[in-house]
Amino acid sequence: MALPVPLRGPRNRSTLARVMVVKAASSNMKQLYSSNDIRGIGVVRSVLDEAGVVYEVQNETIPYPGAIFYPEVWVDDSEYARACELRDAVTKLPSALQDSWTCPSCREHLEGQFGSCWNCGAYRNVAA
Repeated sequence: MALPVPLRGPRNRSTLARVMVVKAASSNMKQLYSSNDIRGIGVVRSVLDEAGVVYEVQNETIPYPGAIFYPEVWVDDSEYARACELRDAVTKLPSALQDSWTCPSCREHLEGQFGSCWNCGAYRNVAA
């Protein structure tokens, strides 16, 4: 018998029915994402919410340093491929290295991954 459990995702009658089925077949769930950074978990949860993907978060506590139980996002096997695409869209870093640049305001030399100057706060000139 499936008991209602607090899963995350959009709520309505059909979703709650799906949630109960997913939990009853929890062996068919796959781990989608795990991180020691709560913000990363929040970003993945937000994109899954927007897409209507039902998910479960495990170990949702403040992580302790050195702990082996970081928060994890789990999704049903049937939605895993779609959820992976959504996760990758918000978590992947740019593949190409960006060129270093010089601040147009204070002339400080900065590495390419920075969008603003650490010295004066001026934004990188996108046209450069």
